[in-house]
Amino acid sequence: MAAICAVTSLVAAFVGLLLAYGGNYPESTLNYHRFTGISTVVFALAAAWLLHRTHRMVEIVLRNRVTRIL
Repeated sequence: MAAICAVTSLVAAFVGLLLAYGGNYPESTLNYHRFTGISTVVFALAAAWLLHRTHRMVEIVLRNRVTRIL
């Protein structure tokens, strides 16, 4: 689920950047919106990566415990 959110935020930020270059938007609003959009992508990708890494670590720990029991 986190990976889907990360990819979706990446697509939304890309489309937002395309709209920014083609539209007639105030510069102050555009800078704020661009900064928050890119920040959202960075945080979403970091969260997806950390979640994936955590799941892998839990799998390794559980696999080692099962191996030690057997």
